[in-house]
Amino acid sequence: MGNNKAVLDNLSRERGGRMVAGPVVEAIGKSRAEWEGLTTASGAGRKVGLCASYVENTPPSATTSTKASVFQKVFHVVAFIQTFSVWFWHFTPAASYLPGRQLYGLFFRYLTFCTYTLQALYYACAVVCDFAGEERVGRRFHKATGMLAGLVFTMSNVVTFMYYGVMQQFSDPIEGSNVDRPPYLNISVHLINCVTSWIDLLTTKNMSLCGDTIKATWAYGLTYTAWMHFIKNHTGKYPYPFLDKIPPVLGPLLVVFTAFFTLQFIFIVGRKIREKIGLAVEGECLL
Repeated sequence: MGNNKAVLDNLSRERGGRMVAGPVVEAIGKSRAEWEGLTTASGAGRKVGLCASYVENTPPSATTSTKASVFQKVFHVVAFIQTFSVWFWHFTPAASYLPGRQLYGLFFRYLTFCTYTLQALYYACAVVCDFAGEERVGRRFHKATGMLAGLVFTMSNVVTFMYYGVMQQFSDPIEGSNVDRPPYLNISVHLINCVTSWIDLLTTKNMSLCGDTIKATWAYGLTYTAWMHFIKNHTGKYPYPFLDKIPPVLGPLLVVFTAFFTLQFIFIVGRKIREKIGLAVEGECLL
């Protein structure tokens, strides 16, 4: 800046005290711009250097990877085979005698079967993600599978709690309670479904329990509630007989409230556990 001032003084004397401002200002501005550019570049260089140093020196354990472990791959394959086999059995001739094959809506009239269908779908998607990887299946599919995992975990627990904690308090918890069923059927759709979801919660890296997941879970619950009442209006009976035995309006509303309270509680507990064991990923719901 001292040199610039000297140039300015010389020009002023040469012009008889008149200063030619244009060229001088341009020279000063150019000099300043070059100086700021060098400063900015230097600062950016320091930032890049710091970032590179952080990445280079950060231990692998400090970052969360969604790459599937061997256990996760084997578990998802076994869970899919077991879940899909039980699900597919419902559409074989062996299940033709069950009420769900003869009544309006088929087995999809039941929350248990709707959730079991989503669970089979999730395990299929999980197997694809485990073996193909996020690079091949795409980020959106990978993240959507993680959200589906969170929804299935929450709803499978709701199904189990409502069956053993609420419905078993009545003489006819499900349609055709007196009909003989294969011994593995009830335990598969009301207990094993919940156990596998908890194993999934504790081991799967791609499960997502965030705001978008709980919104999707609530939407699913509200959709089934509307579907259940549609069946009631269409056939005169609820898919679950015990709902017809409790006081109208208030009784079903209380059951629905209990189910949604359980849904929210299970979701929060699951998320806290994931955070505690280090499996929760920040920004995991961003599609």
